[in-house]
Amino acid sequence: MSSPVCRKISKPLTTLLMATIMLGTGLAQASDMTSNPLEGFKEIKVAPGYAKADSLIGTILPFVQDHPENDESIGKMDIRVRQSGSGYQVTIIKDGYLDDSIRGEHFLGHVIYTSNGRWELLSMHVKPLCYRGMTETGLCR
Repeated sequence: MSSPVCRKISKPLTTLLMATIMLGTGLAQASDMTSNPLEGFKEIKVAPGYAKADSLIGTILPFVQDHPENDESIGKMDIRVRQSGSGYQVTIIKDGYLDDSIRGEHFLGHVIYTSNGRWELLSMHVKPLCYRGMTETGLCR
């Protein structure tokens, strides 16, 4: 049988140990999330030099026009642009699809302003937004 002193020390140590394990797990999960920001995304091939326009919006226009539910007035779209390195990261989220499994799409692209005064889309990735979660193969359930 352990002494009362050992029990008093054991409980705080156990609590501290559990908190450390939980914190470590949380940090590991946060580290995993930031280690690959494109996890779950599939690349959309962009032909070099093809996706150029006079404006940044012009380079991403094919991805923002024609929301599939725009006639039903339930579709939503969120477009965000932020400076990233020598260019700009573009995030497009289309939501409200009238589908039983696919809720929408999340696009992530990179655009630069070129030395000849035009904008160029260098990369674009997409992943589905699912109502009921995603399978291991990246498809909506």
